[in-house]
Amino acid sequence: MLLWLLLVGSFSYAQGSMTKSIRMAIFLDKGANARPQIIDTFASDRSISVVVVNGEDIRTGCLKNADVLFIPGGSGKKEAFSLGEDGQEEIRRFTHDGGIYIGVCAGCYLASSSRPEYLGLMPLSNVDKQHWRRGKAFIPIKFTKLGMEIFGLKQENADVLYHNGPIFPHDYEHKNEIAPLSYFLGEIVGPEGQVGLMVNSPAMVLTRYGNGLVLGISPHPEASPGLEDIELHAAHWLYNNRNHVKVAAPVSYAPVSSPTPASSVITEQIPTTLPERIYNKAEEIFEHTRNCHYRHLQESVEDQVRKVNGAYEANTDCSGFVSYVINSVSPGHYNVVYQMTGHTYPHARTFVILIGQLRTDISTNGWLRLGSFRNLRRGDLIAWEKHNQYSQSGRSFTRSGHVMIVVDPPGKIVTGTFASRPIRYVEVYVLDSSSVEHFAPQVLPQGAHQNERDGIGKGTIRLMLDNQDNVIGFWQGTFSHGKNKSIEGPSYSKRIGFARLVPLTAAKSN
Repeated sequence: MLLWLLLVGSFSYAQGSMTKSIRMAIFLDKGANARPQIIDTFASDRSISVVVVNGEDIRTGCLKNADVLFIPGGSGKKEAFSLGEDGQEEIRRFTHDGGIYIGVCAGCYLASSSRPEYLGLMPLSNVDKQHWRRGKAFIPIKFTKLGMEIFGLKQENADVLYHNGPIFPHDYEHKNEIAPLSYFLGEIVGPEGQVGLMVNSPAMVLTRYGNGLVLGISPHPEASPGLEDIELHAAHWLYNNRNHVKVAAPVSYAPVSSPTPASSVITEQIPTTLPERIYNKAEEIFEHTRNCHYRHLQESVEDQVRKVNGAYEANTDCSGFVSYVINSVSPGHYNVVYQMTGHTYPHARTFVILIGQLRTDISTNGWLRLGSFRNLRRGDLIAWEKHNQYSQSGRSFTRSGHVMIVVDPPGKIVTGTFASRPIRYVEVYVLDSSSVEHFAPQVLPQGAHQNERDGIGKGTIRLMLDNQDNVIGFWQGTFSHGKNKSIEGPSYSKRIGFARLVPLTAAKSN
């Protein structure tokens, strides 16, 4: 007998939106890096009540007030550490008692049985554990009929972003407990990794744990064109059908008949664009930083970030960090901005001046200005300059600004009020060096062991908009440790620019 989903009076997604509010807890803590877009997607649905929780919240019983727990990507091992044994047991109890667990990438690892500290909600373990760093690429997948229904899809084939998610075996045990929802049709293999493990392996699975449901998603559909909303659809479907899981006759789901040949396997991470290379370098520093502090230094950019025994030490400000990243990836592009400054390295204001001189239709020496915040993509740059301010002496003017690297495209436009006046803004998730606590989600380097923002990190900033969607200001965060005071509201400035680096060989100079 196989465990399967026997639908009795199943609900459609539209019908689900008319039910009572679904209470969803989204886990954000060390190791858990939820993309702002997926939070926006869930929060914008009026039939879902979203609350962000951390390990301490879960340990103290917050899941008693939740129907769905969403665990995002990041690091499954670090997520387990953030939860602790008590938090892990709370999630097992929550799921066993009828809760719905949705885990993406690292959250899927966490639900598996691959490591002793994982939750063991799914009787599946990752294969080739030693070479789990397979890389990042868009991989073709094929959905099963059940997968298409759960995710609300009309076509069975799609391309999905994969980034080191778990790879489950083709011929796994406990088949009577697991429903595959999609299969990988291709694969990416890291150095010394075994070829052939990923093709035909389950990319998304559904299983039972006690009275609850567990949805494990290895790739990142929320970051894949055309699949951005399927996790939202799945949350509705699982909630509406949570009581209709029955033991039924065996159902066969054969692997795809035409696997990708080994000759077409992607064998390494392939950052195909310069912005991707920029982001990957910044991410490498973020992941392997063991010591970082926010500092304004006079050293050259090569000396502000150092790699020691495979780990990074970063004592640098925002422009020092961005300059180091650009110089590491493409010294030619860095030289363009370096030549414009009289300092040992370009400050944020220098980036603002450079961007202001660029065109949006033709690149100049490999630099291209983006005409709208809507054009921002991963690896692009945002730079702004504040209005003149008095120095601490009160006798002179100083200029200050900020420059950062985009992690994810902007979210939806938000409208509200501030100081009894209407405001409009859009949030962007960035990677930068700062002494300002950004808006959530904010993630600090795990190896740096910091409790507050002091240098390199990821976080959300807000770009303020007028009624024509022109960017007229910024709201960097909630608290400035450099000034030791709260940030009470947005700052307004016309000197805000967006830029993208393009290959020098393809660039045209004015």
